[in-house]
Formats: sequence, structure tokens, C-alpha cells
Amino acid sequence: MAGMVGRGEQGFAWRHAAFRFAVACLLAGSTPVRADPLSDGQAAFERGDFTAARTLWLPPAEAGDAAAQFKLGVLYDEGRGVAADAAQAVVLWERAAAGGSVAALHNLGLKAMDGSLGPPDFAAAAGWLRQAADRGYARSQYSLGKLLLDGLGAAPNADGAFALVLAAARGGFAPAQYNLGKLYRDGTGTLADPVAAAAWFLRAARQGHARAQARIGMRYLEGDGVPRDAVEGLAWLILAAGQGDGDAEGERRRATETLAADARAAAFQPTVEGE
Repeated sequence: MAGMVGRGEQGFAWRHAAFRFAVACLLAGSTPVRADPLSDGQAAFERGDFTAARTLWLPPAEAGDAAAQFKLGVLYDEGRGVAADAAQAVVLWERAAAGGSVAALHNLGLKAMDGSLGPPDFAAAAGWLRQAADRGYARSQYSLGKLLLDGLGAAPNADGAFALVLAAARGGFAPAQYNLGKLYRDGTGTLADPVAAAAWFLRAARQGHARAQARIGMRYLEGDGVPRDAVEGLAWLILAAGQGDGDAEGERRRATETLAADARAAAFQPTVEGE
């Protein structure tokens, strides 16, 4: 009957479809995987094979890839897989910065003030950091904020420093969160606010920042900007002491002794005459 498909034809159709699917899978499986020198080099770097990382990053760096130039600069700066050469690192970072790498701008700022290529040049450092900070790079916002706070490379500017550290803290950078807590604590560039100080110390502490853990621990013990909670305070001090914070270790011991004494006092039941 016209329009009807016989069983033989139907079986052939199923076999044909299955064959096409199998061929498609075979072709997909045989497609060559393209090498990615950046990610392959990063994998080599993370396993400690810096020579392999340099070999993988060098061709794209020479071809003008800013990310590769930045990574290669790190190898030269730290002497990994090559002889340490700060000047060559700067050359590579300048090329990477011209290609749009904000991380390279940041490193150029740090290099300008670390003294490895001559006397520290804080004005040049501030210029590099400003370029990266204006592009939203949290590490540069924080570093530039500290320069303004100390009056290095520019006149002291507490308000400008506060704004930059605040931006970096909002960007999730733990050292900036910790230092923003200090600015709120001391009223530097803003009004003193113990509640805000404790809140930013807590944010940094939750990211594992040891000094922030010690600060928030003490604030819980004292009820400074947060409700007093000796157990919570001791917990943060233990974490900070575990990271080697000396002040936290001393405070941890005192808090432990105080809690033990409080527990003994709470458990004490005086003997009443005549019972």
C-alpha cells in the first residue's frame, strides 16, 4: 500500500541511523585536541616544572600575547627556570601592560618601589598602580591606597586612601578588608565606627587572614563592635594562633584561662551549714 513502510525498510532505516550516529561519534572522538600553551604552561608551573613552563610561554610571548608576556616576566623576576633577571621581567611586563595586562601594570608598580633596580621610585610606582586601580584591579587599589596614606609618591591623602582601600575591600581582597577595618577603627579618612571595623575584620578573617582573625577574636571577647561572645572570640584566636600570630597566641592563653575560671565559678556550689 502506498505510503506504508515495510518491516525490511523500517529495519534498514534504524540500522542506517545507528550507523550514522556511530560514524559521528568516531569522528568526534578523532578530532585532535588543540594545545593551549598558556594553560599547559600554567599546569607545568604549578607542578614545579618551570623550564617547561618557560618553553610553553615563550612562543606566544614573542608573538605578542600579553598574558604569556606577564607569566614569562614572573619567571624572570623570581628566577624560576631561568636566571633571575629583574630588568628582563620589567621589559616583559611593560610589553604585557601595553597589551592590556592590568596584572603587569600592578607588578611594574611594585617593582618601581622594591629597590631591586635602583632607589625606590614611589612616584613612578603610584603612576603604574593608578592605571591598574582605575581599571578596577583590587590589589592595585589597595597598594595605591597605602601609598596615599603614607604620603609616598604623592601628598598624604587620607580620604583618597580610604576610598581606594574601600574599593579593594569590596572587590574581595582580604588584606584590604583587614586594613579597612583599621581605618574604621581609627577614624582615618572616615568617621570612627567600631561596628564597621568589626564587620570588615570579620570578612577578612573568614578568608583566612590571620591578623584579622586575631582582631575579631579580641572584639568578640571585649564586645567591641559585636556582641560579647567569649567562645566565638576564643575560636578566632585559636585560628589566628594556628597561623603563627604571636599576639593571638598570648590572647588565646589568657582567654582560655578566663573561660576555665568562669566555668569553675559557675559550677561552684557552696556548702550551706545544716544541710
